[in-house]
Amino acid sequence: MGLFDFLFGRKKDSNVEIVPDHIWMTTDAKFAGLAKEAEERSKSETVAILLVAHFPDVLVTTWQSAIPGQR
Repeated sequence: MGLFDFLFGRKKDSNVEIVPDHIWMTTDAKFAGLAKEAEERSKSETVAILLVAHFPDVLVTTWQSAIPGQR
């Protein structure tokens, strides 16, 4: 136990997973990467997958097919 832990208490463990950023060179590669990541995470113990798109046309373009793991 360090001095700061003693003074301020220990930091609580977080159940949030922080993943590194991904950069794709083409739009097709980006959508393929998003689909692959969603499919991999749908097979894990993930409770929810949140997909955020800045523009509605991007969201429609990305998910024209069925979302992996959707029930």
